[in-house]
Amino acid sequence: MLSRLLTVSLLPLLIAGQEFQCGTDKIQTDIAKTVVQFNCKDKVADINGCCIAHDGCYDRQELRGTCDATFCTCVAAASAGNPLCGFYTSIFCDTAKVFGEPAYKKVGEETSKRRKQLEEEQKAAAAAAAAA
Repeated sequence: MLSRLLTVSLLPLLIAGQEFQCGTDKIQTDIAKTVVQFNCKDKVADINGCCIAHDGCYDRQELRGTCDATFCTCVAAASAGNPLCGFYTSIFCDTAKVFGEPAYKKVGEETSKRRKQLEEEQKAAAAAAAAA
């Protein structure tokens, strides 16, 4: 019971300590972080969590529209009750929908390269095992 209570009480600190990950490069990330810190003060960790989940969705190459829709729902829920924060997170949502394709394609290409490399390594390992 005590360990569960400790975990629940420390979880927000662990999430809050994560590097802010909204945006596709340092400039975008710095701008997004500043906007969220000033306009969504108590929601920084929640919004960052939405961005991390969105990146993960792209990494898994799930349907881009699904990734973006889930992201939009997440940031809307995170900013609920704060109209100014909601205004900015709706811009984040629109930005992902309109400009997310290059990031999605880049991740897809990287994933494809990793898969090919892994397949080659597996073939080489199988050949080495067969030769031994």
